[in-house]
Amino acid sequence: MRLHLTCVAFAVLLGAVGALVPALGAGADRCPVQGASEIATLSGLPAPLRALLPAVGGGSDGIADRGGRFNATDVVDQSLPRKRFTLATLSGSCAVIAIEYGGIARGFEITEYHLAQGRWSVTHRASVFREPKSIMDLLSAK
Repeated sequence: MRLHLTCVAFAVLLGAVGALVPALGAGADRCPVQGASEIATLSGLPAPLRALLPAVGGGSDGIADRGGRFNATDVVDQSLPRKRFTLATLSGSCAVIAIEYGGIARGFEITEYHLAQGRWSVTHRASVFREPKSIMDLLSAK
């Protein structure tokens, strides 16, 4: 009985998360390719978007800039961040940011943000294993 309740609670939680962050590929609300500019460093992000990411450096809870040292494996150096900025694109009220994370399941989290009523909010999120190297890679992540 307890296992059944745990499974039901987990299913409800997944449904709630799914309602808050829709799956990638949801169509018209995706960021447009036309007018998109590539951002290659954390400092190139607008301050309100940058504030949504971990602090630069900051030990294991921080984020390294593109090409910077970070914990890429399961052997953890507490003085290095566990995440690293990879690439971003910005087009008016839409942005997509790729963050590399280390560990045994090393990969890239691609998050899409939309600006509405003066606030950036997450609209799509995906994890991929291949590094996004272009705007098209970012915008086509599933």
